[in-house]
Amino acid sequence: MSLESLQSSASSASSASSASSASSASSASSASSAMNGLTGYAGAIVNPALTAAIESTRQYLVKSNVLTDTWSLSGKFFNANDQDAYTSPLDDAGQLIRWQPDCRATVLTFEAMAGISFGVKGDLATLFSPDVQGNPVPVIAMSRPRKAVLAQQSALVAQAASSRLMPKSDDVASRDRLTEIGSQVVPPFAFWCAALPIHPDRMPRTIELINLTLTMASLVEQRFKHALAVPRPHNFSPRVFPALLTPGHASLPSGHATEAFAVSNILHLLMTSGNYPLADKTELRKLLLALAARIADNRQVAGFHTPIDTIAGRLLGTTLAHYLAARCQNTKMTFIGEFPGATLSVDKISNKLTPNALNETGCELDPLDESKNEDGICTITQQTSIFNSSAALTWLWNRACDEWGPAATMEWPIPAPAVVSEARFEVKRNGKSAVRTAVRPKGKAEAIQ
Repeated sequence: MSLESLQSSASSASSASSASSASSASSASSASSAMNGLTGYAGAIVNPALTAAIESTRQYLVKSNVLTDTWSLSGKFFNANDQDAYTSPLDDAGQLIRWQPDCRATVLTFEAMAGISFGVKGDLATLFSPDVQGNPVPVIAMSRPRKAVLAQQSALVAQAASSRLMPKSDDVASRDRLTEIGSQVVPPFAFWCAALPIHPDRMPRTIELINLTLTMASLVEQRFKHALAVPRPHNFSPRVFPALLTPGHASLPSGHATEAFAVSNILHLLMTSGNYPLADKTELRKLLLALAARIADNRQVAGFHTPIDTIAGRLLGTTLAHYLAARCQNTKMTFIGEFPGATLSVDKISNKLTPNALNETGCELDPLDESKNEDGICTITQQTSIFNSSAALTWLWNRACDEWGPAATMEWPIPAPAVVSEARFEVKRNGKSAVRTAVRPKGKAEAIQ
């Protein structure tokens, strides 16, 4: 081996060693921070050393006689000795802000699902919720499609497999669907945050509302899946060849379609429940529904769902969003949804007027607009129902609304300040002078000294 080769090898080894050392140091620092920070204090990572350190500190403070018998600070959220801590009414929604997010989510989920029941009669599975008189009212019903229909639909899924990779396509949206499919296995928060200016640190209650919508949708969709027990497309044909492991539950309704349309609809309902500064609320709805349709269609391309799975999921998600919004706002719900799978035939769903995939027309299912409340398969029946309100759900809804700005005071677009004065001043930097001009907006017209 030449001297040059030896020097090169030594240099590579040294670089690798340095990188390894830096990586190890970084990992050790992160681990130490977790062990000795709040994570370790909360018990998420068991750290006996931290516990011992806290105890030795306590004994030092006791010895220093600085730990008092009661708190000197007041406030019902802080001092249990304060009388105000016992004057709030039972089941006060205002207490929700005190609880950590997972505990608050449990309370909200319980409220959202309170009173909901499920029943099967004949070939129809129905979700019920009690109205204000306590009577069970149907919210949505579904029936199982026949084998011939499912086989025809599965053949469409097998054909769609060719859309997973199209490397020669000039259309970026068609070139590689597998990247999207893999990214959307988990709830696609990144896509919703990209479509709207949502940031989890700036809009925590909006994120909680989305999470509540997802949880509710998941619970209900799984109940329908179990009742209908519709086989997956892969169970009909090996040509489907799913891109990922097929989930271990039934096919109809599509869970991704249910959740995507539920979230898109709840966001639209949230942002249009007040006079928010939106240039065009119709355009907002189109954006959100197109995103939901893309997420749902990706599951068909991946080989997990048939088009009618997606259509059933779209109806379920849309219905649940309107139901949850009505519970949050104590308003009326004006429709019942039905997916009549048992009445479908191969001839009917092959009709060109019926969407076998959610195209631009297919994603415009709007139960509140008679011109858009039919897709050739689902049925929307107009019926007004008033369900029990929930102070906890209303609390979440109102705070999520607040995160989008005070509707009554905002102007959109925000006008530029009117220039009412101008001043010139000299700036000296490094011995050189330069003249600068400054302006004052309306309301600040004093002279610049």
